[in-house]
Amino acid sequence: MTLPPVSLLALWLATLSQPVLGSLAGSFADGGNTQISAMMMFVGNNEKVYILDKAEGNAAQINGHPAWGAVWDINTHETQVMDVATNVFCASGMHLPNGSFVTFGGNGAIGPGGNIGSVRNPSGASGAWDAVYQDFDGSKSIRVLNPCTSGDDFNSDQCKWFDDPATLSMQKQRWYSAAEMLGDGTIVIIGGFVNGGYINRNTPNNDPTFSGGAAEPTYEFFPSNGQPAQQMAFMTKTSGLNAYAHTYFDGLGTGFRASQLFDHALGPTAKPRKRAP
Repeated sequence: MTLPPVSLLALWLATLSQPVLGSLAGSFADGGNTQISAMMMFVGNNEKVYILDKAEGNAAQINGHPAWGAVWDINTHETQVMDVATNVFCASGMHLPNGSFVTFGGNGAIGPGGNIGSVRNPSGASGAWDAVYQDFDGSKSIRVLNPCTSGDDFNSDQCKWFDDPATLSMQKQRWYSAAEMLGDGTIVIIGGFVNGGYINRNTPNNDPTFSGGAAEPTYEFFPSNGQPAQQMAFMTKTSGLNAYAHTYFDGLGTGFRASQLFDHALGPTAKPRKRAP
């Protein structure tokens, strides 16, 4: 009897004493335990992969609270948890030209069961901090990381996440925002909701721009250009459903796409631009 190809492959893998480690195209191998779920993951350099989870009750602990940050070693498959101050849930992120990585926004502080944190923001609609998870509100956070290698001290500030909204933050609260790199290295941060855990699909749709205060129809820049966040008319057309807008740099140096082509260099408000030739 001739075994089908998949069965032959399974028999061959079963005879190996060492992990395949991806040496065979289409195969899988155990790469170790990342300690946290990879809600967001990026390659920092040729040695390290960085992982971010939302603030939740992970078994892995750091500084007396559940961890939602980690770094995984490509060569050893070992993981080290990292401290992150704010709730990264559904943040956006982008590499910087100098090799650093930056994330934008997230959710308010939450506690066990996904409930609002023990200390609420003045509005009462979201958490400012939680006594159990010890996470802070991440809705305006800008977190910056300089990837390190095995020869560096991961306990030094140089290798840690910088996450201090009192020092560095966005103008607006953004959950599910988009982040797009422009030609000069600036990042444009677009749209999002002002808090997490809901869908802006209101009926009747009497406020397509702000969805009763739940939608954030603006864009801003990192590093900041000193200008206030500007409203984007396209976000009104999406009627509040402006989560993770699909964007990409157009290559001409001044524009980005968010289903329409916008030229952010024409003035304070992004304007639709004619299609590139």
